[in-house]
Amino acid sequence: MDHEQVLSRVERDVDAALGAGMFVIIDWHSIGWPDGAYEQVPAEWGDPPDLYDSDFALAESFWEATAARFGDDGRIVFELWCEPLHPGDESSDAPGQRVSRWAELKPYWEQLLKIVRAHSDNLVLAASNYWAYNLAGIRDDLLADDNTAYAWHIYAGTDDDDPANWAVALDDLDQVRPVVVTEWGFDTNSGALHYGTADSFGRMFADQFLDGRSLGFTAWCWHADWTPALLQSDWTTPTSYGAFVIELLHSMRAAGMPGSITSSTSCPT
Repeated sequence: MDHEQVLSRVERDVDAALGAGMFVIIDWHSIGWPDGAYEQVPAEWGDPPDLYDSDFALAESFWEATAARFGDDGRIVFELWCEPLHPGDESSDAPGQRVSRWAELKPYWEQLLKIVRAHSDNLVLAASNYWAYNLAGIRDDLLADDNTAYAWHIYAGTDDDDPANWAVALDDLDQVRPVVVTEWGFDTNSGALHYGTADSFGRMFADQFLDGRSLGFTAWCWHADWTPALLQSDWTTPTSYGAFVIELLHSMRAAGMPGSITSSTSCPT
């Protein structure tokens, strides 16, 4: 499939989401280091081996085309890079003591921001290393862009499910800039990569971070096969995780969070 076909499919899905009254996040779904190693795809997935390609020129060309195509609609958010992953991130760093690589990533994001800003003032999301989990150091070295927020990813089992360790990774970035948890979740299937339950992970994370720190979020993921799945195999019935997210959204709506939202073409900030 050539790049124009890919963008046409993205446009189809964006139009459907906007038509349903939603905001949209377009995410460059690379899992790897700019111009470095990237996460390999298991053969049994049946996907291209370069699914998470971290070639930086490819990312530049994507954002050039994407910002030009979608940049006039402020309901669309641009997430620059899904999960920056340095080869050293997979070492045995102790929980709560991850190495921050923000200083290495920042010049790459500045270049992508320059490309986006040539076409659009839309909200941009940027992340740091260790699968977008380690945000330490960003608050003292922010991107110089007034409409940039920061993405955070966290799953059950991360750093021993210890909120104190999660807080170290967040590093109070939310006190100076908006933070959006664009991926989080748990999987109740025994032996799952992100095994956890509402009691062991979900409520604690929601109470202390999503609610406690007023973090925006999107639960990952709205799928029946990709995990942690919000849907069962019929693509209709929620999993235990999906049911928890529905309950969470209902409780937030009842509490008046995040407030009244009216769809428009103005940029969310």
